[in-house]
Amino acid sequence: MRERLSKFIEMERLTSSRLAEILGVQPSNISHILGGRNKPSFEFIEKLLLRFPKLNPDWIILGKGPVYRPEIPSAVRSTEIPEPETDLNLFSDTTTAIRSQQHDAPEKFLPASDVQDSAKENYTASEPSVHADIDEVPESEIDRIILLMKDKSCICYRPK
Repeated sequence: MRERLSKFIEMERLTSSRLAEILGVQPSNISHILGGRNKPSFEFIEKLLLRFPKLNPDWIILGKGPVYRPEIPSAVRSTEIPEPETDLNLFSDTTTAIRSQQHDAPEKFLPASDVQDSAKENYTASEPSVHADIDEVPESEIDRIILLMKDKSCICYRPK
């Protein structure tokens, strides 16, 4: 199969790194397959066939038939997968894109005074049920306590 993949890359006038970018895999994945170190996984073959719908699966997997599928009528043709965005860089802010894809639950932040008041109300002194030897912890101040909720929201507590 590595010979067929190499031939396909050549026919499409691609480089192995460009194919990796198109498929959304690591470039080393392609080079290991082409070098014979690894065999292509099902996930890799699936991505290849979804991204290149004209590629004949019988040819790429078994070596039988033509390289490309016969022309499919436009009514039956499946929609093509768009290329992944490449304009993101290491320092781009992707949190807004991720947050918009998830449900838009507002984040809940309480003022520190509300947190301290509610903590005083809910605290009841009790005898600990388990006694353990605890090493001394060096004194340091708490900067903040963050609670992460299942609905992807969070609550941030900051002492005064």
